[in-house]
Amino acid sequence: MKMKREYLILGYGVSGHDAARLLSMNDIKFTVMDDNPERITTAEALWLKTHGEGIVNADKAAELIQNNAVECVITSPGVAKTHCVLQAAQHSGIAILSELSFAAGFLSGKKIGITGTNGKTSTVHMLYEVLNRQHVVAVKAGNIGNSLSGEAVKMPQSEAYVIEISSFQLEFADTLELEGAIITNIAPDHLGRYKNYEDYIQTKFSILNRVKKNGFAVMPYAVWKSYNPPIPKDIRCYLVGEQKKQGMEITADVDGIWMLENNRSKCMLGKNDMKFLGLHMYTNAALVLAANKCMGRDNDCAVDAVRNFNGLPHRIEWVASYNGVNFYNDSKATNPDASERALECFLDKSVVLILGGQDKKCSLEGLKNLICRCVKHLVLIGESKPIYQQYFNGIVPYDCADTLEEAVWSAYGHAKTGEIVLLSPACASFDMFTGFEERGNEFKRFVQQLINQK
Repeated sequence: MKMKREYLILGYGVSGHDAARLLSMNDIKFTVMDDNPERITTAEALWLKTHGEGIVNADKAAELIQNNAVECVITSPGVAKTHCVLQAAQHSGIAILSELSFAAGFLSGKKIGITGTNGKTSTVHMLYEVLNRQHVVAVKAGNIGNSLSGEAVKMPQSEAYVIEISSFQLEFADTLELEGAIITNIAPDHLGRYKNYEDYIQTKFSILNRVKKNGFAVMPYAVWKSYNPPIPKDIRCYLVGEQKKQGMEITADVDGIWMLENNRSKCMLGKNDMKFLGLHMYTNAALVLAANKCMGRDNDCAVDAVRNFNGLPHRIEWVASYNGVNFYNDSKATNPDASERALECFLDKSVVLILGGQDKKCSLEGLKNLICRCVKHLVLIGESKPIYQQYFNGIVPYDCADTLEEAVWSAYGHAKTGEIVLLSPACASFDMFTGFEERGNEFKRFVQQLINQK
């Protein structure tokens, strides 16, 4: 890959850091611009000066662009499209690539991209396990926490790359080429980033244009029916059904995963065969099995891998049982749609729900309907407390808690034997925590403290 002039890395978090290593490894000249340069350590700043052109501010970055000294801007997913440096690059006709799209150009193996509002990470891990079971040397990367640039540095010649791709990473991904794509679902999220919901939807579906000729796309029938996405004519589209009567080859329903054989539905995996909960997870598993089929790989091995998949932390994760009350950690539910999926798992139970955090301005109507069906009491936390107090007032009893520890004790106080305490906040975590992982880990710690102190 021959380059002219220098590359400009915009944003120096994990993605920017790893892109710098990849550029350096390939002897490509680069400069870094970050809005918070003070977070870059002295040692890292020295490395950047030694291996690149150092760190510049926004004004200097814009000057480099105007002087035609920049070949391409590599942007990190946390940088909004409206950033002044990106605006300057677009005005000057300078190429802009997401870090993920840039890194993909250095990889020789087949690339499968997975996007959607919820369920991406679980689907990535599940497909990775399915490939491993068939002795495919695979790498999982992208929005799951380890950047594709980092994997391009470590393992540029793997057989397959299973890549979680957020909407942010699809914004400047015109050069990305995938063998296949999986869309898990679409629901309102990140509306503060996009002009409107339609803009967000179009960004998600742009992954279909990144699939190479004769490649494949897999999505639930419900997504296809609801949004009618424009599917390129030169790729195969495989739909996963939601009811056996729809006649899809692979279907997921509340009882498990089914395959159509000789016009009859055969159960591949019943709900008791799998180690995770919920129709949404059965659908994710069905999407993985469909993708495995599109790749021409062994179905029995794939089914066995799904059967043994344990699920991931912070996703309807059972924590403990105490005095007949079961505690579940669903901290990854950072939007209302994800919390709806969690509550659907407990419709036959009585739930005390810990709800709230940094609000994403999504509709709460669907969540309200499920809360009315199975939630006996709410414990509200975080910045969204005033919003949720007003919204749920008169609908369901609630308490407010200033800390997550207080919320755990309050929730347990309202729960009886046979009932559920569920942390499923429907909000981002950044008002109180560094991320959903810290929020979930703290929840588990406070539950254990409660048990030990009682």
